[in-house]
Amino acid sequence: MGLSLSYDIVTKGHGGTITVATKPGEYTEFAVSLPVSQEHVQTQTLSYSI
Repeated sequence: MGLSLSYDIVTKGHGGTITVATKPGEYTEFAVSLPVSQEHVQTQTLSYSI
């Protein structure tokens, strides 16, 4: 439920994206990208991977 709620907040609430990269048994990386401003949604994002 936590990831589902996070997804809704990022995508629907802020117009961002969440992508996942994984290698079974080694790592899983979630990358969250959020628009810097509504005027630049298509061209400029701020990304932070954890």
